[in-house]
Amino acid sequence: MGKVFVLVWSGLAVLAVLAGLVGCKTIQPVCEPLTRMESLTRYNANIEAIPPFKANIFEWEVKFVDDKGKKQKHQHMGGRIYFVPAETPEQPSSFFLMTKTMMGEALVVGSNEKEFWMYIKPDKRGWWGKYEHQNKDCSKQMMIDPQVFLEFVGLRHLPIKPIYPAYKMADDHYTVEYIDYQKDGYQIKREIIIDRCDNLPREINTYNKNGQRTMHSRLNNYKKLGKAWVPGEIQIATAIQEFRFRLKLWGFKAIKKDDRKLSRILQRPKRISGIDDYRQIDKDCEGSIKQ
Repeated sequence: MGKVFVLVWSGLAVLAVLAGLVGCKTIQPVCEPLTRMESLTRYNANIEAIPPFKANIFEWEVKFVDDKGKKQKHQHMGGRIYFVPAETPEQPSSFFLMTKTMMGEALVVGSNEKEFWMYIKPDKRGWWGKYEHQNKDCSKQMMIDPQVFLEFVGLRHLPIKPIYPAYKMADDHYTVEYIDYQKDGYQIKREIIIDRCDNLPREINTYNKNGQRTMHSRLNNYKKLGKAWVPGEIQIATAIQEFRFRLKLWGFKAIKKDDRKLSRILQRPKRISGIDDYRQIDKDCEGSIKQ
């Protein structure tokens, strides 16, 4: 009788454990709550820990509407990225992005501390400008501004002072909102959604004065680089130009910022083979000069 009791009891115990497992829900990690200042400080600390690096482009895709109103889509494999952090948060970072196809270079975007440039080989067009003229009325805009791109992939500092952004907390993320106060109310200009557990950005948005989203990015698949984390999957879209750009990166490697090869890569090309139209977008800011 005792053996039967033990067997029955053991069976009931097993059934109870199985029933518990079936009804068990996934427990979400409880992440340390941070204040606005703590979150921004940790965010910027990760930026400061990022060393100069290079990475390979595993896959890239671009969608846009061309000058004739025709929708274009290109998806290929190959390319590379180089990044050198700025000496101070106010200065431009050095950056080089090159996507390629089987025919060679496709889209190239570059920047050093003084100049920035971009060209599209299939269209045989290119543009360049100087940071000293940026945001002046005499300067036009490029389709991809290197520093704006870096902001939207989480590689630039977030302002803390004198701007005091709004701060919201949810179960799994924080939302930092940079607000422009006006006489008739306020306008949300930029919004950063930060993961509560790792304090890394997942989404970044900008809005116009009518509250419409003008630019959007999603960041995922972060990779460890030294003591920092950098996104391995990037999606950026603009509403105004109907431009969408997606990158998958791999092979992150820290590099030396004084490398000779890197110095050549980060020099704006004076002429580009295969580019018939290579113009300075802020030429009117300097008067008539030779390119």
